[in-house]
Amino acid sequence: MQNIDFLKKLKEEKLVVVVRGKSLEEAIETAEACIQGGVKFIEITFTVPGASKIINILSRKYNGQDIYIGAGTVLEIEVAKEALENGAEYIVSPDFNPYLSEYCKKGNIAYTPGVFSPSEVASAMRGGCQVLKLFPGDIAKPQGLKALRGPFPNASFMVTGGVSYENMKEWFDAGATAIGAGSNLTIKAKNGDFNGVREDAKMWVNRIKEIFMS
Repeated sequence: MQNIDFLKKLKEEKLVVVVRGKSLEEAIETAEACIQGGVKFIEITFTVPGASKIINILSRKYNGQDIYIGAGTVLEIEVAKEALENGAEYIVSPDFNPYLSEYCKKGNIAYTPGVFSPSEVASAMRGGCQVLKLFPGDIAKPQGLKALRGPFPNASFMVTGGVSYENMKEWFDAGATAIGAGSNLTIKAKNGDFNGVREDAKMWVNRIKEIFMS
């Protein structure tokens, strides 16, 4: 997915669900439950067994359906290449890797690196990254994001970690472009309750609509 398209669509949807799981089957069912609940952006982390296969299955199934499957916890170029070859439309990392950034930039692929400090934000922006992942959000807190927005008013932040249904409005009020939801949304998948995951996804999607309609 091209950088500019990724940013534009992310600004519209404002939610990325980070999918983990102890098995390929659990991750796929979790992702599909979220999609059924109205989520458009799914991030499959490379901590999941068979991550590239999961990306391949989902990207093929939802091709052309306004669903965007990305790869998370990508630390090396080789992993990014594998993810892209299997249909990933964007790459997410827990840190800023200048070599990975350059690789994605050459292919005009959206790369969202993890940042926390002003120096990391500046480095990622100089590297051409249009969306930055503020991580871990539970340490930064909304106040930390608000502080970073001061010297970097043009930065687009996706906050991951510490985001919940109850506090998402605080994050958006602090200047988040989007939020990344993990276990706070998908926790019921651990017990095989994928209907519960679907209903929770609906709640999150509707809550975001309420926030921006008010």
